[in-house]
Amino acid sequence: MHHVAGRLIDGSLLVVRGLPRSGKTILSKAVADELGGSAFYFDGAAVDDVNQKHEHARLRSEVERRLAEHGCAQLVFDSYGNAVRQSRGGVLHSQLYGQLVDGPGGRDIGALFTSRYADALDLRVSGSPLLGRADFIELPRLSVEDAAVLGLSVDQARSYYGDTTSLAHAAFRSGALSGPDAVSDFVSANAASYTRDLPPDAARVLLGARTFSDADGAGRQALRGLGAEADGTYEVARAVTQSTLLTELRRRNPGWPKVRADSVARFAELLDDVPNALWVDRYVYEKPDQLAHFLKEVRSATDAPVRLLGKPVNDHANVRRDIGRSLEGIAGVDARVMAYSDCPRLHDRHLVSPSLDAGYILPTAGVILGMDDPGSAVIVRMPSIAFNYEACWKRGNPLIFPAQ
Repeated sequence: MHHVAGRLIDGSLLVVRGLPRSGKTILSKAVADELGGSAFYFDGAAVDDVNQKHEHARLRSEVERRLAEHGCAQLVFDSYGNAVRQSRGGVLHSQLYGQLVDGPGGRDIGALFTSRYADALDLRVSGSPLLGRADFIELPRLSVEDAAVLGLSVDQARSYYGDTTSLAHAAFRSGALSGPDAVSDFVSANAASYTRDLPPDAARVLLGARTFSDADGAGRQALRGLGAEADGTYEVARAVTQSTLLTELRRRNPGWPKVRADSVARFAELLDDVPNALWVDRYVYEKPDQLAHFLKEVRSATDAPVRLLGKPVNDHANVRRDIGRSLEGIAGVDARVMAYSDCPRLHDRHLVSPSLDAGYILPTAGVILGMDDPGSAVIVRMPSIAFNYEACWKRGNPLIFPAQ
């Protein structure tokens, strides 16, 4: 807060972005209070199409008055994204540019703008965009002193609440100083708005489709509010993993995870959602050892059964025996080879519950097992299925396990 206030006194233009309810308004008001009478706090969330003309004029007048009285002024513009997306947003942009950049007192006016990540800040206006001259800064990082207030070490606090103070502040407000449980309820309550506001790169990392180092600047900033990063390794905060946010993200973002552990977790979730699941993929048996290793990892996450129906490239007894040997001993796994007559019809990859006539369209087995890059691979829920998968299973040939 002191650092930001000092830069505003020097006439800097600053932008801080964050998720909904991440502490942007608290920070803005604290900075304005720190600066005192030379600062003007403006609530952009209160601007709408009805009052915008009046509010724009009030903003100009208040900043000019402080500049005249103190010889300098600081504008703290909270929720800038809301104000600038109104019908007179271009007029507001031009007014601010004229006052903060081109005006005779521009050098003596500093400004802090806050916004959500999803706000469109780069307006298509003539001339140089205002925020093209601004420095983008991050929300405060958790410090040793912050963690001590919560009765935690800084490492514990970051594992619970992430690198920034956003979720930690929610813990402080709720009085939940002993752990992340209450804060996970807070995250769940805001999961829908978080999902809408998260930068795409951040969502991909949370879903395991990309790594932290792959994310752009906005994505990394958002991720630090939901987890902790060290030496390129990113861990989602416990307050987030115990919430419904990741489930909400998966519902809205059907991409398949890139990280193997996340792929295992995603498949286990699907099995829990699909009773007596039947995994249909012609090429599921191409790498029997990889398949077996993957299913053993899935077993550590769920005991929901799964049946495999595929077609070896070389379909003869020895190949079936090798596949059976790899899968032997994995609890809750049954496997068959497609009947030759069913192969032309089973050309898609599905995870289905024949009893419910519902399921999912899946990526290839290579993607699910972590052997192939998922790229644009997606998973799509099928609310109803007009196909008799159970009959195909019954026509399939059981694999020859060594015990037989």
